[in-house]
Amino acid sequence: MHKRFLAAFELTPPDQPPGQVWRDARLTKAAGYLELAEGHAGRTFDNGLYRLHDATTGPRALALIDAAFPELGGRVCPFGYDWYGRQIAVDLRQVEDGQPLLAILDVDEGEVVEVPYAFIPFHNEIIAEHPDEVLAKEQFLRWAAIHPEALPLGPDQCVAPQVPYFLGGSDDPADLTIEDIEVHWSVCGQLRHVVRGLPEGTPIRGATIDD
Repeated sequence: MHKRFLAAFELTPPDQPPGQVWRDARLTKAAGYLELAEGHAGRTFDNGLYRLHDATTGPRALALIDAAFPELGGRVCPFGYDWYGRQIAVDLRQVEDGQPLLAILDVDEGEVVEVPYAFIPFHNEIIAEHPDEVLAKEQFLRWAAIHPEALPLGPDQCVAPQVPYFLGGSDDPADLTIEDIEVHWSVCGQLRHVVRGLPEGTPIRGATIDD
């Protein structure tokens, strides 16, 4: 079912055991989710370019999404994430042929990107064949060439701009740093709430970030 995806992505390290499957009802609605998760939950592919959630990381990621994007109202549930820490989720508001389509939650851009594909074609056709367009693979390789000692990324790590993109941060590989995903999402999520609705270019002063 996921042969093209598994042929295109390499487990790194190759001997990592799978974690416990996260059986959230929103995920199990997606055809192909359980089949992939039962063999690969919690595993890291291509040094952290793409990672699947397990029963530990998934609920934590969902809590981060709910805090950063409360307007989604629980309609999404993440099953994976990329090296930037962008969460990839089923989106119950988008349904086609009885299957939930997907969404990418990008806390650095402060936006939700709707993806018009279901779980199986997303893996076998989209990221297997076009990893640069969705996962920014070429940017990852440029960053990795500068920081080979950081590979593979840990399950709690992401690579992020020192300043969120929605505040004018740089995407130059030299300006990207390894961050703890939970800390990064928490800080960027709070900043997103501060700037939402403000005119572009409004200076931000006096904002405080909770620990």
